[in-house]
Amino acid sequence: MNDIYYEKYMKYKTKYLELKKYIGGAKEKRKKIRNIRNENSRETRIKRIGERMKQPKEVEEVEEVEEVEEVEEVDNDILLECINTNSIFDPITNDDKINTLCGKIQWLIDIAGSENIMNYVIQKYTGDQVKRVIMLEPEYLRIKPEPNTIYFIEKTDKNGEGNGIGHWVFIDNYGIEWNSYKRLHQQNHTNQFCQSFAQIYMVNSFGQTKWFDKFQSPNIKYFTDDIEIKNKRNKNIMNDIANIWGNNIRVIIAFWREILNDPDIKETLWSLLNEYNDIYKEENKELRGLNKYELIFKNDEQKTDEYILDKFNDICRNSCDIAMHVV
Repeated sequence: MNDIYYEKYMKYKTKYLELKKYIGGAKEKRKKIRNIRNENSRETRIKRIGERMKQPKEVEEVEEVEEVEEVEEVDNDILLECINTNSIFDPITNDDKINTLCGKIQWLIDIAGSENIMNYVIQKYTGDQVKRVIMLEPEYLRIKPEPNTIYFIEKTDKNGEGNGIGHWVFIDNYGIEWNSYKRLHQQNHTNQFCQSFAQIYMVNSFGQTKWFDKFQSPNIKYFTDDIEIKNKRNKNIMNDIANIWGNNIRVIIAFWREILNDPDIKETLWSLLNEYNDIYKEENKELRGLNKYELIFKNDEQKTDEYILDKFNDICRNSCDIAMHVV
């Protein structure tokens, strides 16, 4: 009797070992296929081209380096000042705190995504070579997005109509989508600075190397992501992630500080600041408690460049908390 059971056991064991070997071989095969696909993906090929382009003729290389150094010299102080701003992540949160953090950035989200400001940035950095398109999400998912286009992908309600909620992305000259969620430059599905990320990706795409290293795709020179720290098993992982996403917000503030200093957009910018402040006042008459908007300025004495600069600095100081808590 024992011999019969032993014979059955050995039979099943042999089948199990054969099956295990087959599954292992199949997994290895799939892994090799994935590696081949990754090595031959459109984005990887473009990256290789970018690396080759990094080594142009000797004369051109000297001219390029001089140009980059000259531009970076002008803006580096603002950039480093923002990046080096001390911001400490506080994991404890409540509705009051979240509302306060939202109030610190809502005005800039509205201004940065406005048609006038975005068209100005497009004209300044690309010479009007980029289009700004608003599209419903179902339609965007059906089409092949056009190169050199900034898309606002708008969510739909149950009737299939746009609900005003969405996400900004940039499609570069090669048809590659630059998405702050997918690039891990911003916490997924958060209502923060996707419109600013999209514009900065665009600036990078058109070779404005005073801000970025064009060839460090997918990670832009001063942006960081959380890929390397996602697998860490330590108690400080949330602080690490907060510091990375907080850093990216500070880069964005440096970008908008440069725009604020541009005399060509000054009049339009202040017109929008006043317009949105009036809108917030009207909205607040209908809202209660935590839902009220934080005004951009409460009186005419606050309508100065210095006051807006203080608001920028306040965002930098709170960037880690904003990155983690504002959803």
